[in-house]
Amino acid sequence: MSHFERNHDGAALGASHQVPLEDQRSVYPYTVRGEATIPDRSEILRRQNMIHTTYLYLAVAVFGCMAGAYWGAHSEGFLSVMFSSGWIWLGCLFILNFVPTIALRVAENTPRLAVPALAIDGAIAGLCLAPLVYVGLHFSGQDASTGGNLVSTAIMVTGAMFAAVTAYVHINKTQFQVKGAMVWGLFGFAMVAVPVNMFLQSSLLSLVISGLVGLLGLYQLATTTSLIATDRNFNSPAAGALLLFAGVFNLFQAILSLLIAGGRD
Repeated sequence: MSHFERNHDGAALGASHQVPLEDQRSVYPYTVRGEATIPDRSEILRRQNMIHTTYLYLAVAVFGCMAGAYWGAHSEGFLSVMFSSGWIWLGCLFILNFVPTIALRVAENTPRLAVPALAIDGAIAGLCLAPLVYVGLHFSGQDASTGGNLVSTAIMVTGAMFAAVTAYVHINKTQFQVKGAMVWGLFGFAMVAVPVNMFLQSSLLSLVISGLVGLLGLYQLATTTSLIATDRNFNSPAAGALLLFAGVFNLFQAILSLLIAGGRD
């Protein structure tokens, strides 16, 4: 007997009671009601709203980061403090991993504060990024008040890669799966290599670190976009936005670092 009841023309009338519920859902990816399946309009609207809110939050964090980086790159006092000691960069690494946790907790517990929480998170990340932006402006042969080609190029390349990954995943509903051990190994290497290179000052190690950070950023973009586009149980716009922002941040700083290294040569 067929798994699905059919009319005299052979067209399926709906899922048979003989087919387990999980198998029915694999064929009919909507809510199963009785012996028929229909699109769940409320669920579709919920997911659309969730995706729109996620990218709205991401835009808030990105603009906050741009504002923080712009101010920091133009502030002589701030730059003098940031360049005064190599240990400050270790503090920046801690802040970049600690502040998003607070922002996520605030956004989920008090949704009306989600926008300012993500804006502040982005601004703090921008301040940590400001010295690199300043160096990029300097090696572009222009001062911080007129902008620079390296920074603009890094922004455009990052935007293009983000758009390409987002479009590919949403159009194809691709599910990216990478072994967790590989990701943690990559993250652990970066956490150790960055402070070590502050003392070694190796240009080759800097290039390797930048490349790995760029790969980490792409991984974060691909997996988070895949989670948002394919996982029907995912329902945290703030978490999605913060993960996407982390990918954009890592990708941008890796591209700008590589461009600066090429500019020096």
